[in-house]
Amino acid sequence: MKISRLKGLKKAQSFLYCCSNENAESLSVRNEKGDLLSLQEVCDKILNACGIEPLKDLETAESIRRKFHSRLPMA
Repeated sequence: MKISRLKGLKKAQSFLYCCSNENAESLSVRNEKGDLLSLQEVCDKILNACGIEPLKDLETAESIRRKFHSRLPMA
């Protein structure tokens, strides 16, 4: 998963961040039933299993900190 700040875009007092999985659309894996899952679906399942709300495509620094229950250093 890659989180990168979008330059020049601000929402209120916070920068916006793009949250993406590189090649998420083109890569897939099979689950235990043999169904294809995208990399994005796998990442969301891992985050859910860890008690972390999946990230949206655009997030603020505060929403990322809230979801990770941590004061992550974000410039």
